[in-house]
This record gives sequence, structure tokens and C-alpha cells, in this order.
Amino acid sequence: MTDGQFAPTVHDDIELARRMLIGGEWVGALSGKTFPVYGPADGRVIVEVPAGDAADVDRAVAAARGPLPPPSGNLGEATLLLDSEPGRASADLQIVFIHVPFTNPWQAAPEHGYTFGVGHMRPASRGSLTLASPDPKVPPLIDFRYLHEGHDLRALVSGVRHALEISETTAFDEWRGGRHPLVGADDERIAAFVRDAVQSYGHAAGSCRMGVDSLSVVDPELRVQGLAGLRVADASVMPEIVSTNTNAAAVMIAEKASDLLRGLTSASA
Repeated sequence: MTDGQFAPTVHDDIELARRMLIGGEWVGALSGKTFPVYGPADGRVIVEVPAGDAADVDRAVAAARGPLPPPSGNLGEATLLLDSEPGRASADLQIVFIHVPFTNPWQAAPEHGYTFGVGHMRPASRGSLTLASPDPKVPPLIDFRYLHEGHDLRALVSGVRHALEISETTAFDEWRGGRHPLVGADDERIAAFVRDAVQSYGHAAGSCRMGVDSLSVVDPELRVQGLAGLRVADASVMPEIVSTNTNAAAVMIAEKASDLLRGLTSASA
């Protein structure tokens, strides 16, 4: 790794983490800033989430009763894949319905509610990962560069509009506490909301991209270029981000790495 002024130089021709795939841009639920839809209108509780750690939340959700059965654990039991604009070859937006208030740890949440999370699965913006110190215990410098490409902002504005439309359907009448203030807003206002609320989708990838050129970090067999005895087998090798969540693709990469190490060349070998 050769970023900044730090030695030793191992590879000065590898594009290490210069174009990190940001793993999707996400507008989740945050009181006043992101996309909460408060409810229920008649005082019924969707789920009681106590103040406490993640284990407290897990226990509360497991015992919940509401419009959806208790989830298997990821809080995203209903999702919608759709296009941000007409004519796309494949969906680039994911809207996730989460039946509890969902926020970042440092942000306040309503006591009761549910969430629409809007994710852009095919962002054009690219982040970077660089060294802050030669000491491996020092955290690296991560710059996600959210919304650096204008298309990403337009896509999320489209996604928020779709989520707002869903939130206003009759299916939510008995649960909705009131209309979200962005209902009926123009693109400029929604774009301002997106800029303020955007965060990581939690699926960053591509900082050690695979390829056959001299700037690739690993070759098609996951071997680090020019360094014997080292392979990388995780989402960092993805040359492009996959649509929707990266878990299945990361497992596939690991399975392929296992086959390569055992000398297998195909699934049937």
C-alpha cells in the first residue's frame, strides 16, 4: 500500500482503494431530516422499542405484533426494486419498509413509527480509502464522496418521491400519524433533504478491485498482483458494485476462493 508519504513501497502501480464503490447511497429514517412516517394514527403500537442496546431492540422486535409478522432479524422484510427513470435495463432503486423507527445511533427517533428506506443501488459516485498512518492500528481515511455525480442525486430524489407516494396509499391510513412534510414538495426541496440525510448503504466494495490491467489489485484468481502467497476473498475485489445487497455475491466470492485453493476449476469438479 503506497498512499501518502508512508513507506514501505510494496506496489507503486496498483490503484489501491482509489475508486472504492460506495455500496449504495441510502436515505433512511431520521426524525425531522430523513424519511419517517409516523404512526399509528389511533394510538396503537406497531412495536415497542425500549431505550437500550441492539439486544434490547432484537427482543422487542421478536415479540412485536403489527402489520407484518416478527422479522427474521434484519428489519427489512418488505422491499421494492424499481427504476429511477424510464428506459433503464435494470432496477437501480431499492425501497425497504422497516416496521420500527430506524435511525443512526447519534440521531433521535420517534418513540413509535415505521420507516421507508430509499437506497440507490447503482451509484456512479466513487469513494476512496487511504492510509492515515504507517501504524496499522490507526483507522484509515475513508471518503465516500456521496452524490459526487449528479445522477446519484436525481436517482434518490426519484426514489424518495416513490416512497412518499407509497406512504400516502390507503394501506397505511390506519397506521399513519400524519402526512410527511415532503409530500407535494418540489425536486429542489427533496434534493436538499437527500443531501442532508444521505449515508452509506452499509455495503461498500471494490477497494481491491479485480482485473487484468496493471492497476488492478487482484487478478481473476483473487491473487494480489505481484505478491506471492496472498489472495483477497471478499467484496473489496468487486470491479463493479452488484445491484441490491452484497451478501450473496460476497459468499459466492468466498466459495470460489475455496475452490481455487483446492485446485477446483468448476462447480462440478
